Amino acid sequence: MQQGGEAASLIGEAFDVSVLRQAGIERAEVFLAVTSSDNANLMATEVVRRVFKTPRAIARLYDPARQPSYQALGIDFITGTQLIANVI
Repeated sequence: MQQGGEAASLIGEAFDVSVLRQAGIERAEVFLAVTSSDNANLMATEVVRRVFKTPRAIARLYDPARQPSYQALGIDFITGTQLIANVI
């Protein structure tokens, strides 16, 4: 995040258009979907990319077996395994 940037945190369905608007998604340069559900994260990133045209949307992925599907859809994602590997 650049200095002086903003971050928003709200409680609601990550893929709900009204919640995303309330969070200010129209002004966002980056969106991170980090719920505990791979399906919710996928849906949220797709809504943000397709409806709001957010320049960068990244989903957290828990189940590595879903990685090929995310790649086929062109979804940027991060897994816990990647995070740990980067630290090591």
